[in-house]
Amino acid sequence: MKMKFVTWNINYGKRWKKAIELIKKFQPDILALQEVSSFFPYFNLENVNVLKEFQKAMPILKYSCFAPVMQRERNEKLQQLGNAVFSKYKIVDNEVIYLHKRLHWSRFWWNRQAKNLLEAKIEIKNKLLFIYSTHLSFFPLLLDTKKRLKQAEKILETIKGKKPLIIGGDFNGEPNSKVIKKIKNALNSVDYQNQPTFKFKGFQYKLDYIFHSAGLKVKSCQILETNASDHRPMIVEFEWE
Repeated sequence: MKMKFVTWNINYGKRWKKAIELIKKFQPDILALQEVSSFFPYFNLENVNVLKEFQKAMPILKYSCFAPVMQRERNEKLQQLGNAVFSKYKIVDNEVIYLHKRLHWSRFWWNRQAKNLLEAKIEIKNKLLFIYSTHLSFFPLLLDTKKRLKQAEKILETIKGKKPLIIGGDFNGEPNSKVIKKIKNALNSVDYQNQPTFKFKGFQYKLDYIFHSAGLKVKSCQILETNASDHRPMIVEFEWE
């Protein structure tokens, strides 16, 4: 059986219409998103529920779950930011594992937000597949820190004994970082020649990754050029027996 999986940090949904148009072209079976917002009070998103817009635009991905890292009520609207998973297959269960702090809202939201790992348990032809969407903390110069290493350890602790599984996300670390090497020691990585996935002011970095357990074979991989986000989406086709 073949399955198309996409992971993408959509940059708060600043260009959500373009992001949706791009995703619809590739018709993924499962989609893992990071920096998904609803009524976010920045970037002219105060009146946009990006999470709902994705749900409406892709009815084939009729199952979804969401894990906020920031949340509060303002003016009768629920302002949120977090990670999401969308699937055309039934999500039978989901769990939110906090990697750094608990859910909260801070005026220093850009560097003090909580971090979590969203686990979606998906049923495909009477078999279970574990899908994860995550976003690790950023540190200047992309340096490894104790906090980031603890986040990686928490991820590995959470997935222990669970397979088959796929993790997609923005890990804010380059391929030779301790964080990425730690995860690669436990899982297979879709490296795609370590092609950059993030652009900022002329600089390019490989920050986004897809990791998977044994038993899943990678048939193809694409990293797309787009101005819908400062990150590039990764599209991988897996074969699963």
